[in-house]
Amino acid sequence: IKITASGKYSKEKNLLSIFAAFPMNNPQYAMILSLDEPYWNAGQRLSLTGGGVLGNATKNLIEEMGFFI
Repeated sequence: IKITASGKYSKEKNLLSIFAAFPMNNPQYAMILSLDEPYWNAGQRLSLTGGGVLGNATKNLIEEMGFFI
């Protein structure tokens, strides 16, 4: 949850991030994915996490990058 200019937590704005390292048995690479202010509705707010939203994208990127490494 982002902090507003007044120093309070925003009820409308989020910044999602996820960190990944691979391969897990001998990490040689790391990546961070961030998504600033993703679209969401009130019913989804509690499930709006970096892993929940960006996990599949992270997996796909690692699979694609692993082919070239």
